[in-house]
Amino acid sequence: MTGGLGAYAEYVLLPAAMACPVPDGLTPEQALAGAAPGALALALLHKAALSGGGTVLVEAGASSVGAYLVRHAKEFGAGHVIATAGTPAKRERAAELGADTVLDHNTPRLARRPAGRGRGLRGDRRRIGRAGARPPHPRAPAACSTTAC
Repeated sequence: MTGGLGAYAEYVLLPAAMACPVPDGLTPEQALAGAAPGALALALLHKAALSGGGTVLVEAGASSVGAYLVRHAKEFGAGHVIATAGTPAKRERAAELGADTVLDHNTPRLARRPAGRGRGLRGDRRRIGRAGARPPHPRAPAACSTTAC
C-alpha cells in the first residue's frame, strides 16, 4: 500500500501529493487509526477484481474494514452484497451502509440458509487477504459464497 516507501519506517521521504495532513485536534496515531481501515478495504477491493455483478460476502460488515467493504463493493463490480454482523445494531448499520442482505453471524445454519432466501449460497469461493487466512465462515461448507472479503 505504500508503493515500497517503507510502511514501518520511523521516517520516510515521499512526494507531497502522497501525504495527508493530520486534522486539527487529532494525534498522528488517531489520524492513522481512522485512515488505515479504508486503505485496507480499498486494497482488498482492488485485489478481489470484482466483475460481472457477482455476490460478495463481507463478514463483520459493520466493523472498521467491513463497513468500507460493504459501502464500496458495488462500485468495484459486486451486484449483491451480503454482510454478517452479531448484534441488531450492527446488522442495522450494515444495511444502512448498503448491504442487500444482512445475516446474524451467530446463526448456526448461516451458510446453508440466508435470511429470507430459503436457499444456500452457491458458487466459487475466493478469499482475498493473506495466504492461510481462515475460511470465510467457520461453519461454511466448501461450496459456499462467491467472494469473501
